[in-house]
Amino acid sequence: MAASPTDGGTTSPATGDHYYPEGVEITITATPNAGYAFVNWTSNPVTFADDEATQTTFTMPAEDVTVTANFEWIPKSISDLVIWYAADHLAGFGVEPGDSNLENGSVKQWNDLSGNNYHALRDTNENDLPTYISDAVGDLPVVGFPGEDSLFTGVFAEDVSFEIPNTIFVVVQFIDYIDSRAPFIEATGHRVWKRNPSGNPVHGGHWIMGDGEDRRLTSLEPEGTDWHILSCVFARHDQISYFFIDGEQKDQGNPVPEGAAFTWIRIGAVSNSHFGIFNIAEILVYDRALEDDERRVVETYLSTKWGISVSH
Repeated sequence: MAASPTDGGTTSPATGDHYYPEGVEITITATPNAGYAFVNWTSNPVTFADDEATQTTFTMPAEDVTVTANFEWIPKSISDLVIWYAADHLAGFGVEPGDSNLENGSVKQWNDLSGNNYHALRDTNENDLPTYISDAVGDLPVVGFPGEDSLFTGVFAEDVSFEIPNTIFVVVQFIDYIDSRAPFIEATGHRVWKRNPSGNPVHGGHWIMGDGEDRRLTSLEPEGTDWHILSCVFARHDQISYFFIDGEQKDQGNPVPEGAAFTWIRIGAVSNSHFGIFNIAEILVYDRALEDDERRVVETYLSTKWGISVSH
């Protein structure tokens, strides 16, 4: 018996060697540790009664086998997670053909996994955007934003306001601009986007964290259309904020206006009028500035899950 990762949880029988005769039905149980979730059982050539159930059975084959309980770290293990959108969990909320959250291949609602129910809704029912793209990164799906009118909007209750500091993570694949912009996320005093104001080649331009012209952290690298992890630590207006791409710090400064706060969120557009062409796999928002070690833990989780190399 084995657990992966070893600190992800425990098994019954316990990890280690156990001996059973051929043909015996064996009951196995996985219990995730705090901060982890059980994923599935794996073994070759074993066939499980239900490989995604924490308790299941299998029949002992003639040869030795290793049965592994697989766990994954979950972002809620770091405190103050307030918004979490993950494309690979869309199916868990019913985004399948014929379901009410999917219409002609488009996602009508992107549910918040944080437990706060800050769901993001398709801005209009008059289009078929954004799109649900299956098996886009390995066998994982993503949400596609293919141009004009492809956006989600989340409006929170009147008494909900996540004031600065905040930390935002976006797993994104930039593809192309529309009117020189590709806005990934927008909120009051917050913006994470890419812009090409000087007419560089189509994949040139700046990755940007921040809002107004004089309140931006930027980077000209990386270029191209690979997937990247954007980590944005928004500090208070009188303190230093930090911008990381794939774990590498690209800029620091003071891009946040006084009074900036999350009272709503828009994904895929700026002011409902500027759009880009890109795909998003996951978004995480924490209601505080994460410490460096916490940020690296989240980046490692996203790196492992989406197959993106990070520099730590």
